[in-house]
Amino acid sequence: GSLTLATSTPFTIAAAPAFAWDIDGNGAVDALTDGLLVMKYELGITSSGWTSGLLGPSYTRAESSATLRQMIHDARTRTFASIDKPGYFIGGKTGTSQTIDPATGKYREDQAIATYTGFGGDRTPRYVVMIRVVDSKLPGFGGTIAAQPIFADMSNWLLEYMRIPTIK
Repeated sequence: GSLTLATSTPFTIAAAPAFAWDIDGNGAVDALTDGLLVMKYELGITSSGWTSGLLGPSYTRAESSATLRQMIHDARTRTFASIDKPGYFIGGKTGTSQTIDPATGKYREDQAIATYTGFGGDRTPRYVVMIRVVDSKLPGFGGTIAAQPIFADMSNWLLEYMRIPTIK
């Protein structure tokens, strides 16, 4: 499949695999810490004795991450279920911010930056996409009106392109 976007508004599309090797959350990828945690998981080792002290201050527990993913998925399902392909686990969050007029230093009422960051796949996110639309002239909240439809098109296309199976 292919993705065609027709718009007169400039926008940025960024996509990344939904996985990072910084397992311990310390901001760096290191074989002696992150690698050890991956090996522990792959080998099915559940004791924490030989990995205690390896988790950084920004480490996110799996349970917290799963809860947050579910909440974001539920919110998207309530609002955008009709435009998502059925049978997948899709979630995302809008963002809208005013811009500052460099001449006056005050917020502009006629210009906004709209964003939508979302994920999709089966029960495990397979991709993460962030859409940023600069100078959205559309009425209402730019994240919902300008950026979210681009995410929906991109997400639906990625599900097919990556051949992600539906949730059974």
